[in-house]
Amino acid sequence: MAQWISLRYLSLTPVGVYSHATALNIYKLSDWFENSLHMTVPLNFRRRSIPPYPLMLHKANLTVSDIQKLDCYLVTSPLRTILDLLNSDTIEQRFLIQAVLQAFNKGLILKSHLEERVFSATETIKLNYLLDKIGVNV
Repeated sequence: MAQWISLRYLSLTPVGVYSHATALNIYKLSDWFENSLHMTVPLNFRRRSIPPYPLMLHKANLTVSDIQKLDCYLVTSPLRTILDLLNSDTIEQRFLIQAVLQAFNKGLILKSHLEERVFSATETIKLNYLLDKIGVNV
C-alpha cells in the first residue's frame, strides 16, 4: 500500500507521511480507531490511478517540524496530527481531548511547542477549548 505513493518520479524520495487517525494510532494517543490508512502528500503530488482501499490521501505541504521519523517511516508530529484532526472534524471530541491529554502526559507535546507555532484563528479557538478541558494554560 505505502509503495503506491512511496516513490516520486522513480527516485527513492518518500513523499507520503502517515497522518491523521493513522498517526494518532501510531503514537497511541487515544482509543479512536479507523480502518483507513491516512497519508499526507505534497500539494503537487499526482497519480493517475485512484488510491487503493483503505488508503486515504490528504494534500498539504508539511514543514520539517510537522514530520517525525519513526523506525523506517515518516509520521506527522503529534501536534500536527491533532491539528489535522481538529481541522478535518472527523473524530469525536472526546477522543481529541484524550489525545491531547496523552500527548502532554507522554511529553510528545510541550507548552513550548504551542508557543512557537503560529495557529489559524479557527485552530486557536479549537485548540484552546481542548487545552482548557485538560487544564493546560498557555
